[in-house]
Amino acid sequence: MLFSLLYRKYTLNVNLNEMYVNDLVFIKHLLSGMGEEK
Repeated sequence: MLFSLLYRKYTLNVNLNEMYVNDLVFIKHLLSGMGEEK
């Protein structure tokens, strides 16, 4: 999962800033979801 995020960033570095923001939101949502479930 994490590798795919890094792979995406390096292959599509043209939209790095937008993807970085999206990844932050995704990771924050993922962490909050894990905290609520477990």
